[in-house]
Amino acid sequence: MKDVETRRVVPISTITLVCIGVLALFQVFMLTGAYQIKTAAVKKIAPGLYEPFRKMVGEHPTSRPVPATEKDDDSSVSDVATVAGINPEDLSVTIENVERPILDPTTPTEEGTTLIPVSQPEKEPEPVDEDIPVG
Repeated sequence: MKDVETRRVVPISTITLVCIGVLALFQVFMLTGAYQIKTAAVKKIAPGLYEPFRKMVGEHPTSRPVPATEKDDDSSVSDVATVAGINPEDLSVTIENVERPILDPTTPTEEGTTLIPVSQPEKEPEPVDEDIPVG
């Protein structure tokens, strides 16, 4: 009789284990998008949880992102100015001698500069044989 072991089954622990399992399964379905709760249903069933639910799903006015048109336009400093410390509106750039001379390889040039003429390949490269395994 010493070797006989008895265990007492507590009904509340079984019920708790089942409830936790159902809640975990419900959470998995909610996260994967298989089951969705409508905001109107939350408002009707649990009015006290309506505002926190709206904040959680991103429907609350305080949790919505602000569009670019509604942002403050009082800051005239651009992203370039904040990163580099340069205000692009203050810079004045003028480009002189816009026309580039076209160099011809047959014309004599100044000493010290070397012109390399661009030429096409003399023959077409041989096609690669696709039947040969690589590697």
